[in-house]
Amino acid sequence: MVHTMEFIMDMVHHNPGEAPFSTAFLNPEKLAKYGYNAQVFKHINTAITFENYDPEIFPEGSAEKAWMDDFSKGIAEEIRKAKQAGLKVYYHIDLFVLPKRMVEKYKEEICNADGKIDLNKEKTLEIHRAMFDELFTRFSDVDGLIIRVGETYLHDTPYHTGNGAVAYGDKSAEKDAFVFLINFLRDEVCQKHGRYLFFRTWDCFPDRFHADKNYYLDVTDRIEPHEKLIFSIKHTALDFWRRVRFNDC
Repeated sequence: MVHTMEFIMDMVHHNPGEAPFSTAFLNPEKLAKYGYNAQVFKHINTAITFENYDPEIFPEGSAEKAWMDDFSKGIAEEIRKAKQAGLKVYYHIDLFVLPKRMVEKYKEEICNADGKIDLNKEKTLEIHRAMFDELFTRFSDVDGLIIRVGETYLHDTPYHTGNGAVAYGDKSAEKDAFVFLINFLRDEVCQKHGRYLFFRTWDCFPDRFHADKNYYLDVTDRIEPHEKLIFSIKHTALDFWRRVRFNDC
């Protein structure tokens, strides 16, 4: 019996703030011929207009709206080409990243005392529900999301701002935050919209979510499984360096 891997993805990671790479591995037809079954892109969350939530976020005639219209065309075209080649389409996004105008307008309702977008604010969750609703309605061919917290690359998105969704410090508070966040994403992405969610246990600590097995289980044991919720873990215990040990997780 021949077994095939369910997910064979390719993502070209352009250096933030620099010109995109010129490579044949952006060509979905080449990827399909090489045996890939999915192509991964980035930043679809910055193509969300929030027009049904608040039409003032990207007002007509503004520089923000012009940028958004142009950026959205690129998103739609890369999805079309990948689907035409028979590939699944996933988008890698960082949390939290929102339009600057939105953060300014709702700062008192979504930010903490340090000015950071706060996971514990109901308005933050409400805005992200609206974001996912628009994302999977406008870009209905998207099969799922790959989500990371910890870093937010904003170099190529001039009208957006953001910060990590989980604040590192007290480990117990961190774990509770991860459980809350992942359960929220599971409900919105997998349950409500029927899409895949690949949650990256991304960090560079030896004693945190990514590389500490007990920490990992303290989080994941409190999350209800879903067939479309998948955890993505590096095989190395820190970053992709040759000198580090294998990841127990």
